[in-house]
Amino acid sequence: MLKGAWQEMLVFCEDCGTKHNVDEHDVASETFQLRCDVCGFLITAKSLPKPNPERKPIDPTMELTCSHDSIEFGVIRGDEEKKQTLILAAKDGRKIELTGVLEPKLEGNVTLSPLSGVAFRVEVVSPSHVVGKCLSTYTGPGVVITDTLSRLQKTVNLSFTREG
Repeated sequence: MLKGAWQEMLVFCEDCGTKHNVDEHDVASETFQLRCDVCGFLITAKSLPKPNPERKPIDPTMELTCSHDSIEFGVIRGDEEKKQTLILAAKDGRKIELTGVLEPKLEGNVTLSPLSGVAFRVEVVSPSHVVGKCLSTYTGPGVVITDTLSRLQKTVNLSFTREG
């Protein structure tokens, strides 16, 4: 909620649950304390993050390019593990900072490991090392890569079938 040029923060008492409104201009440091008006509990809270002037909105002219739009691991036999490397870049050569997330259905069956700021290793885990439900076949969205600078995302589809 905006109040003039200042933001208002909601802080709840951890002891009785009372809601307190705090103006950001009343806070002198990142961590601050206030006493609950109802029960007297000393509340410790953190101030709102300051806006980052360098954070720019998504540039519609920017485009992420990836070494693979999809990865087809094919048939995986026995305890075999298959690996593939994804390399991404901005088409116009701009700096990018990437994070990657696996499709939740693949948790325990596939691993995603950063190799550098622009590369990830995608690995189908052998059945004997799967944590949770072992998928015998999968085709669909696999990895979502996000550039934290531009907030652009790239989805890479995965497909594999396990035998034996």
